[in-house]
Formats: sequence, structure tokens, C-alpha cells
Amino acid sequence: MTHIYLFNSEESLTKKIDTLKTQEVLSSDMIVSAINRPVSNFLNYKDIEFVKADGSIWEKLVGKVFDQNAIDLVARRFNLSERKLAEYKRGVNSGQMVLLVKGDEAPETKHDNLSLDEIYDEYGLNSEKD
Repeated sequence: MTHIYLFNSEESLTKKIDTLKTQEVLSSDMIVSAINRPVSNFLNYKDIEFVKADGSIWEKLVGKVFDQNAIDLVARRFNLSERKLAEYKRGVNSGQMVLLVKGDEAPETKHDNLSLDEIYDEYGLNSEKD
């Protein structure tokens, strides 16, 4: 699950990044996206990926050729739900900086609610457990 934070200033963005780092969120789990690249405070955060929200020259060209919005093409990289995608676009279109943070919630597997005996049964290993 990805968390989205919207910021109007670089200072508030960098404060949130520092807070997340103290909470042991990895830099590799954070991405900053905006139309304009931050120019002052964010320059010290080279370990955090920056993605130009309106795309690279290539994405803009592909968008024009296929009649698609470059912001939509960039947003597809992040695998966001419809609600999160709308929040991301709202932030980008209003000129805000968007911080995307990958959550640490593991997807539920079909074995999460099974007892050990049920798992052994499912794989035919009951004879192995004795």
C-alpha cells in the first residue's frame, strides 16, 4: 500500500522525509514527484528518487502520439488505486509536491488464517509431521 503526502513547500516536504527516516522508513521506499524539480532544501536528499510528474521528453512525445496525458503515463509507474491516483493527480495539477511512500504491509496469503495442521493437509504432508 502506498501512502501519499502533498506539500506546498520544500521545507515541509523535507521535514516529513526526516520524520519518516526517524521512523525507519527506507529512502528507497520514498519517491518525490512534482511538475518542477525542487531546487533548495531537497537537493540534500540525493538518496530519494525524484520523478518529474509531467514526464520526460520521451513520455511527453509518447503522450502526444497516442493522445494520452503525460501525467497519466507517469502515474502508472506507481501502481496506485483509483482513489490514490485521483489524490496524486489533484496534487500534481495544483502544483504541489507529492511524496509517495511504499507501505510495509505484506499482502495476505491464502495460508494466513490456517492452522499448521490445515497447511500440512493442503500440501499432503500430514504423514511428515510425526
